[in-house]
Amino acid sequence: MKKFSQLFATLTFTFALALSGSGIFSLLTPNIANADTTVSASHVIINEVKLGGATNASIPTEYITLFNPTAATISLDGWKIEYAKSGTAVTCQNSSWGVTASQVTSLSGTLGSNQLSTPIVRSLTDTKDGSLHLVDDSGVVMDMVGWGSAAPCYETTAAVVPANDKSIERNLDCAKSLPVDSDNNSADFALNSAPNPSSLSGKYATTCQQPAPATNSGNSGDIPTTNTVQSSTPTCEGAIITELLPNPAGTDTGKEFIELYNPTNAAISLDGCSLQTSANSKKYNFSGVILQPNEYKALNDSQTGLTLPNASGGTVWLLSPTDELQSITYPADVADNVSWDKIGGTWELTYSATPNAANILQANEPCPANEYRDTVTNRCRIIVSASTLVPCKPNQVRNPSTNRCKSLLAVNSTLTPCKPGQYRNPETNRCKSNASTAESTLTPCKPGKERNPETNRCRNIQSSGSTLKACAAGQIRNAETNRCRKDTSANLASVKDVNSTPTSNSSHVQWLIGIGILLAAAGYAIYEWRQDIFNFVDKTKAKIPFLNQTKPGSKLNK
Repeated sequence: MKKFSQLFATLTFTFALALSGSGIFSLLTPNIANADTTVSASHVIINEVKLGGATNASIPTEYITLFNPTAATISLDGWKIEYAKSGTAVTCQNSSWGVTASQVTSLSGTLGSNQLSTPIVRSLTDTKDGSLHLVDDSGVVMDMVGWGSAAPCYETTAAVVPANDKSIERNLDCAKSLPVDSDNNSADFALNSAPNPSSLSGKYATTCQQPAPATNSGNSGDIPTTNTVQSSTPTCEGAIITELLPNPAGTDTGKEFIELYNPTNAAISLDGCSLQTSANSKKYNFSGVILQPNEYKALNDSQTGLTLPNASGGTVWLLSPTDELQSITYPADVADNVSWDKIGGTWELTYSATPNAANILQANEPCPANEYRDTVTNRCRIIVSASTLVPCKPNQVRNPSTNRCKSLLAVNSTLTPCKPGQYRNPETNRCKSNASTAESTLTPCKPGKERNPETNRCRNIQSSGSTLKACAAGQIRNAETNRCRKDTSANLASVKDVNSTPTSNSSHVQWLIGIGILLAAAGYAIYEWRQDIFNFVDKTKAKIPFLNQTKPGSKLNK
């Protein structure tokens, strides 16, 4: 039971005692309990919540049930249940959440001691996170339940989200077989696969194992209180974390998961143990979870409320009430749909996420549909179906390497036969002249000629000198062209060096020519530099005195 303050609880206690004169005051006594203890409630509580899905025609599709564990009959007149969907902004401690009228259910009537209420039918969102709180006629919040990681309000830790056709219902305590209220929704509520609003679930708290109680009609309050209890200490020892998926493709919500595995030959109870990630200090407490031998169990983020960071990487811990059983750290920036798996004793990144199944190492991203991975290049290749290929033409065959059509290398019976003196080239499949038979079809060379084996043409016979006309005197036959040419070797043999003296006439002529050339050059030079020569003469005359004297009787002396 939640109280705003101890003073308010004391005043309410006094008021209740004055009204009833009975033990109803226990209804308003604060319930302070650890989440791992098994304490039965001392006030009216929400016992079961079913969100949707048709189970059978005898029970409502969506409903809430209450339970009165006290020794007194409680009037519900003026009480209410308020429902807040995921994403609704409310102040959890307030007695009124301010939700719309359609989200408020008013109560009336009475609820006897140890009595389960009839189903309170109201609309609840299927398989979605949400919260409920129970408020009495004086505005005191008597109980609050939240389910799913996005629940607006909850006690300590939210319960799991029930799927369609399932509900969440309180476990029973060890001593009295009454619904547990430890102020921790996750520890108090367990998934009920067979909802039945007319009786308690028969499931016991995580710290005890108990036979199912006798059938409770919901009206008589006949609940056994003297059952034999077998207690056990939860350790989770033997269970291990084997797979993490921190970055599923698309929206992460509901797809991230942590997988546990039981490698032993005995069942392992996870009750009392918890999971935690490095995202925050939030924990997921196991309740009623048994791992069978060699069983894999994947828990997604919608169930646990735990987040697996991707960009920075992270760590996941498996914890017992006293010890850290396992710590797994995974790398940063894991690609879409790549999981961190324990395979053969080593942690590996794999493209094959296998929740609730044995791990598989797949180092490469799966190829798209209609493609396969080439073992040589390690790349994806299109799978070509033979039925989709255009048939090869006649005289062609399909190359198995390229899947293309190519010409037949062997002679096909449908090919036109080669002509006489030809054969079929195996490389081109074409006809080619047969060199061994070509000579028989060639025109014979004329007399004095022979066939050139390189060109297969006729040419003059080089050795047939007897038919050639004799070369004239002073000529010889050229061996390369077979033609006559001048014999230069005989003339060269008669040439001798002779000393000769030039004649006097020729010597005079040569001198005259040389002198003429020099005079012509001098005349041309005088003409070209005449002005400079005149200037030079004038300057020279000016320097010689007697050249500057004038003769007597000259005009200059007059």
